[in-house]
Amino acid sequence: MPANMEPIPGSVLRKQEWLGFKVLLKSLGWVRAMGLGLTMKRRLSSGAPWGRLDPSADVREDWSRAQVGPAIVLYQLLKENSHPEPLNLMREVVVTGAVPWMKWAIGTIEPDAYREMSDVERDGWFKGKSQRFLNMRMKSHATGEEHVQFEVEACSFPSLCQRTNVPELASVFCAVDAHYFGGVQQGIALTRPTTIAGGDSGCSFHLAWDDVQASRKE
Repeated sequence: MPANMEPIPGSVLRKQEWLGFKVLLKSLGWVRAMGLGLTMKRRLSSGAPWGRLDPSADVREDWSRAQVGPAIVLYQLLKENSHPEPLNLMREVVVTGAVPWMKWAIGTIEPDAYREMSDVERDGWFKGKSQRFLNMRMKSHATGEEHVQFEVEACSFPSLCQRTNVPELASVFCAVDAHYFGGVQQGIALTRPTTIAGGDSGCSFHLAWDDVQASRKE
């Protein structure tokens, strides 16, 4: 990974795995959840789901494969086992399991502290946060006093899902953002009219400080 990229702490990875497993446990029961989890780990250790793909092009793709590989393999297993709603279950697994990662990567955004930053400080703050998302390549960004907006022109996740024959799974990873902002992270309103996973040429993010929403939830 890039020299300035901090590795994801093991404690975060373990929390992700445990929270995702709890969703499986609730939906499938102990025996089936354990069986799927062990089979998933065996397949991952044997190179799934990348066996038919060329080696990663760069460190960014290495990182992206590590992030989405478990979800792709688990989704494939659910389909093989004729789960009635595999995509819905995967959405819950991924969204729930991603919260520790998002908390580590982004942390809690404090609108008042952000407003007090200078333009240069805001720009540096945004660039520091975005460096942890190696799956995306940004086209542009703007950091106003009351908002942050940015355009993503490429994302590895939809491409990897397409190349492993599960293109429909890509939208599950988009759901993480919608769950985190305005849900886990209160006081932030996310607007995202276009997504690469949805077939658009890019992802358009707009994050606005929603103090009214935050006061309702306190």
